[in-house]
Amino acid sequence: MGKSIARRRRGLAGWLVPLGFLILAGCFQDEPVRPDINRPPETSLAVAPLPGSEVFHKYQVSWVGYDVDGVVVRYRIAAIPGEEELYGGITDPEDRQTFLFDILFDPDNPGSTWFETTTTESVFVFEANSPNSKKHSLYISAVDNEGKLDQTPAATNFMAIDYSLPQVEILVSSNVDPEWAPPPVKGDTLPAYNGGEPVEIRIKWEGYDPDGAISRWVYRLDSSAERTKAAGEPDSAGVYRDSLTFIYDSEDPLGSDVWIGYHEFKLMAIDDAGARSDDYIARFIVNYDPDTYVDSIWAFRNSRQDSVPEVLIYPSDGSGKRIWHFGLIRFKFHGVDRDKRPETEVSPEFFTWRVKGTLVASSPTWVSKPTGEFIDGQPVYADTVRVGFEFDTDAPLELLVRARDELGTIDGTPASVSMLVDYPPEIENITYEQTGPGKVLFEWDASDADEDYGWPPASRGALMRFRYRIDNGPWYLFDTAELDMETNHYVQYVEVDGLEPGAHTFTLQAFNQEYFTTRLDEMAIDFVVE
Repeated sequence: MGKSIARRRRGLAGWLVPLGFLILAGCFQDEPVRPDINRPPETSLAVAPLPGSEVFHKYQVSWVGYDVDGVVVRYRIAAIPGEEELYGGITDPEDRQTFLFDILFDPDNPGSTWFETTTTESVFVFEANSPNSKKHSLYISAVDNEGKLDQTPAATNFMAIDYSLPQVEILVSSNVDPEWAPPPVKGDTLPAYNGGEPVEIRIKWEGYDPDGAISRWVYRLDSSAERTKAAGEPDSAGVYRDSLTFIYDSEDPLGSDVWIGYHEFKLMAIDDAGARSDDYIARFIVNYDPDTYVDSIWAFRNSRQDSVPEVLIYPSDGSGKRIWHFGLIRFKFHGVDRDKRPETEVSPEFFTWRVKGTLVASSPTWVSKPTGEFIDGQPVYADTVRVGFEFDTDAPLELLVRARDELGTIDGTPASVSMLVDYPPEIENITYEQTGPGKVLFEWDASDADEDYGWPPASRGALMRFRYRIDNGPWYLFDTAELDMETNHYVQYVEVDGLEPGAHTFTLQAFNQEYFTTRLDEMAIDFVVE
């Protein structure tokens, strides 16, 4: 019986072993090993900027590739400047595959810096060469010995910072004036003539990059196309230097680099990260613009004033009456041109002018009226402007005169004279006298510096108007139409009635036209009504 049991146990064990193999075989049927299918490799970053971090525009990267059924033989790498999010923000898996294989690793795609390398597990230094601090993405996919590409590349997105832009300084000189100096903001630089020799405009510059290296210069003259020039090597202090020379030949203007007139040279530096500096500008003028001077200005009046007054006489009242020498302004001016032709001193021959103010009157054409006078050998010119009633403004007027030379260059800084039309009146004193119950007579002396010019004696005081008030009451306009026949002077008194007993203040204002807020004189006195 014991032998039977043993045999039965051996028989059961014999069945269990094959059954176990069958069960295990059934388990492996879910994922069978197929040697004819190549699995893609996998890629991981060992050293790289962390997602969302900020790094300098040069950064280090190393990676590792692994293939379970083969060997990694190379890597595909793409750096995308200016990409805000990985895969351009694409989330759909199929669209990501299109992005990876049709766009990202396309060697003809200008939007990526794409290349392949067979080097593994080495440290690379990349340049985030997108100008002036932008986000970047980096993708790395391993490729195995059968050409299979990692479908989920190692990737990161980060901000590449260029901490300081290149700094540049520009200097200008010429064979006429060899001193190097910063260029003027806008104005004279070079003459049109150089004793028969061409004029050389020399521009040199120097620059440095506080956190990198300058790789090239980009410059442009006026509206010409931009040109690029390699920066070369810096000196021991890290400063890069370069220069250009432009020629103006008065004997061959068409063959010159520049011509008569205003020019602008624009320069920028680009560093090794592709960051661009600010624009640096050098401005220069070939042919000095002439300088203009106003020698004298006066209004026609009884006596001539050969000076530049701050205030002119009161203009015509526009009534059309014949008023002798009244309402005209005369001025003299001359110009000097520093350009010299061989053996010839050139002076301006034409001028234009305008009176600038609330209203503008201007000479419609260039004027050229020599007076026969000379200042330092330069002829003096003169002109007049009729100052009509409209010139009686509350704002100062400005006379602008520009000289123009024979080459058409106009003075960039015209001669300027500011003036007012009409002196304000002046109150000299106020007296008062109580003439009855609640009645007070106020008298005053006031004058106008313009009275003696153009107005007959019987009209003295006609240019002045007055208004007064008691305490803080309303203003009352005083009618000056009444003429005092004894003094041949417009009256300057008023009698006020109905005043309450006690202390009061009388305030008087004298003004011209309606300019009682600015062009006036004011005086106040205290008085007592008994």
